[in-house]
Amino acid sequence: MTDTPLLPRRLMLVIAAGQGLALLLLYKANETGAWPSEFPLWSYPLWTLALAVPVLLLLTLERGNEFRVTKLVGIFALVLVLAAAYVGFQARPFDEFPIGSLTGIFACTIALACFKALMYLQQRAAGLPMSYEVLFRNSWRNFLVLALAVIFAGVFWLILNLWSELFHVIGIDFFKHLFGKDWFLFPVLGLAHGVGIIMFRNLTRVIDSIARLLQGLIKLLLPLVVLIAAGFLVTLPFVGLDALWSTGHGTAMLLWLLALILFFTNAVYQDGGGDSPYPMAIHRMLYVGLLVTPFISALSLYGLVLRVEQYGLSIERCWALVTWLVFTLFAVGYVVGILRKRDHWTRELARVNTGMGLVVLAIMLLANSPLLDFRKITLASQLERVESGEIRLQDFDFWYAHKQLARPGYLALAKMKEQVADSDPDLLDRIENPELWYYRDKQTMTEWWQRVVFRPSGLEVPDELRELIWRDSGMSAALDPVLIQADLNEDGQDEYALILLAGTHISTAKIYYKGVAGWTSTWANVSDPNAYKQRDAGVIRDGRISLEQAQFKNLRIGDVVIRAMDSDPGPGIALGKQTGGPVATARVAFDRDGITSTQLRGFADKATGRKLTADDPVRIASISKLVTAIAVMRLVEDGTLDLDADVSTLLGWPLRDPAFPATPITLRLMMSHRSSLTDAAGYWQTPLGGSLREIVEDPRAWDAEHAPGTYFRYANLNFPLVAAIMERATGERFDELMQRLVLQPLRIDGCFNWESCSAATAARAVVLYDTEGTPVKDDNQGRKPDCAVMPATDGSCDLSQWRAGENGGLFSPQGGLRISARGLARIGRLLLGDGSVDGVRLLKPESVQTLITPLWQYQDGNGLVYEEDTEDSAQGFFCRYGMAVQTLATPLDGCRDDPFGDGVERIGHSGSAYGLQAGLWVDRAHGNGVVWFATGMPDVRQGGRSAFSAVEEALAHGD
Repeated sequence: MTDTPLLPRRLMLVIAAGQGLALLLLYKANETGAWPSEFPLWSYPLWTLALAVPVLLLLTLERGNEFRVTKLVGIFALVLVLAAAYVGFQARPFDEFPIGSLTGIFACTIALACFKALMYLQQRAAGLPMSYEVLFRNSWRNFLVLALAVIFAGVFWLILNLWSELFHVIGIDFFKHLFGKDWFLFPVLGLAHGVGIIMFRNLTRVIDSIARLLQGLIKLLLPLVVLIAAGFLVTLPFVGLDALWSTGHGTAMLLWLLALILFFTNAVYQDGGGDSPYPMAIHRMLYVGLLVTPFISALSLYGLVLRVEQYGLSIERCWALVTWLVFTLFAVGYVVGILRKRDHWTRELARVNTGMGLVVLAIMLLANSPLLDFRKITLASQLERVESGEIRLQDFDFWYAHKQLARPGYLALAKMKEQVADSDPDLLDRIENPELWYYRDKQTMTEWWQRVVFRPSGLEVPDELRELIWRDSGMSAALDPVLIQADLNEDGQDEYALILLAGTHISTAKIYYKGVAGWTSTWANVSDPNAYKQRDAGVIRDGRISLEQAQFKNLRIGDVVIRAMDSDPGPGIALGKQTGGPVATARVAFDRDGITSTQLRGFADKATGRKLTADDPVRIASISKLVTAIAVMRLVEDGTLDLDADVSTLLGWPLRDPAFPATPITLRLMMSHRSSLTDAAGYWQTPLGGSLREIVEDPRAWDAEHAPGTYFRYANLNFPLVAAIMERATGERFDELMQRLVLQPLRIDGCFNWESCSAATAARAVVLYDTEGTPVKDDNQGRKPDCAVMPATDGSCDLSQWRAGENGGLFSPQGGLRISARGLARIGRLLLGDGSVDGVRLLKPESVQTLITPLWQYQDGNGLVYEEDTEDSAQGFFCRYGMAVQTLATPLDGCRDDPFGDGVERIGHSGSAYGLQAGLWVDRAHGNGVVWFATGMPDVRQGGRSAFSAVEEALAHGD
């Protein structure tokens, strides 16, 4: 940059618009799953070129140097492509492991490499000899121009939003729809960013003034920072190093202190020429103080070496060592200059800083190459610890390898699984479920047992039982365990009740008893009317223990057992054995980057002995509503639907509560179950060729006592109507529309009512069973059903009879989605990612916020807190609800919507039908979530301390 640059503005605007277009194409590819989104070997280089090259050109071009700049930037772009291709290769096989860490490190290192290279490119393009004075000035200008251009583009975007909202208020939605289109925003914001760069590059005097202001502020801080460093080192010999290392981040603090000293010194002394900016006394005090930097460097290295010797290398420690090396070279260069030049030592700054800038550039590029791949270095270090006998293979950090080491970690774990598949099932479980064991390993078995409160005090627990209890509950590091010994069935043999406390209430309880095959366990039904009030959990630790006889014994008729619930279980804990159990359970935990653990038990199909896998599709019941709502929001974003419009217009006939004919029904009311519709007239039994309108014309379909918008009543009928509206608006069949809008872009192999699934997918169906083990749904017997929908009244199944909007219940939008646990986890990750998952942007963040924001919260008299349509009328199940999104852990009396028992707010949806109980729950604050389902369950949720079943509560905890 010269002081008065002459800029080729038209060319720069073309480049800025081209960048916006390139980013739009890549974004849309990710959104739809098109090439190159699933091919990281191509996508990483293309994203790198689209982001980096235009910015380099915009900051370097001047009139007359276009050819020279293009050549220099082209050469550097080739280097970037090679680095990006290597990192993209490390992301393969795609979608088998999290790549968030890989992408984050690559983005940061390449951004720093581009920033460093830019200063050298600008000098070469200007034909000037290498001068640190120019490098220093350009670095500040580049930083400020970029920052201000980004701010300018952001303000421009805010003004567009204001524009659209102002016209929206007066009933003109054209601008709202236009400004929300991707094809409009990317090019326009790209141009705005380019205009910002042009504008601020022309204001060099203003930019330099801002830089001088910042440097002046730093000038005031440098003496303080040097004084702190010197005082800290003087104090250390008297207090020792133990306190520093005991923090666990002592090395990081030392490196930050060193970074501040070096950065502030450079900012203040700049090129080292001219007079000192301080009086001579302060100048001398500063350079004497700078002599301490090698000591700070030595201390930080000592701390790093201790950690590496104790735990081996990690990616973080590799970067810490590189950071230490760079800072040390800077510090040593400065100290040598001080010893040689004394008062004039700053004349050495230019030589040291110019050379070190190239060193930093080289390191950033090499870190994205096979020459300095910290993932491979880390893996080799950790494996060497195993091979040397320093740690056992069981103690290898499988979670870190899966989460952070990308392809090298994936290949290493795959090799380990092959080696132990037939010889060590426990170790195989550690490798396949690293997150589960990661949390268990946070505390040893001995440490966990030291936390247990024994009742009676000092009771002896058999060793084999200790191991079983630890395997069941050792992951629950945040819960307080109480173990009670008692002869619960009065057979002369003691049983044990393990109660886990979460703060002031009971989280869960389990009974351990000895049978013919040894110690085993069963869940306990916790009956505690105070569980959702703040109370002292000390009663569990200290209260009187007694045994109660059940009111009724079990009635057995052949193999059928009928159990009666106690009419008044009282305030204690009802402990009892349960026979049978789920046919299958699945639990998949995830975070924003991918799946973190998988727990699978039982059979997808008992008849064939086919075991359940995370990829088997299951009828996920009412969680289907949440997925349907996501598709609705996509249609809202593109202007096809309006959440607050009268839906009668699209249906083609009036949809009104007969008791409140003047109140229009909207999509927002329907998806939040506040439309005054009920399920009393049915909702699913309209056959092929029939009309949904006949159901809503039945007076039983309406709540005659509460006007639309005033009362929450969970009614499935809302969603067949929503599907009908979607079909009328688009002309597409609902199941095919869901493929286009949600399932295909997210690469989910699923469908509604099997019709749009392949025969191979249907062959992997999870069969749904009742509690007696009898198939009740999706017993496909290895093939696709002959008729996936309710046949016509004459028994035919000709889908050519379908007419858009006539029968929105045909493909069961309220509960008919067939999706795997792994696929459902992608829906959860979409919510975690504010509408984006693995680079696919499906919804805007504001659309996600619209879905999840509660539109109803329970208060006395404003709605029902259970689902009327089933026998499962557990009070307190629904307490907060948005648009097909339920919010858990409502802190109100009467609300029992916390199966996790930790009081943490989670969003998602539950599902229950045909012997299946399921949940998708996302903790957005902590960035994680879980999917679960169990088959062969009762129609009524039972046995839990919450309104959820005991089995679901166990799945919530990963037990």
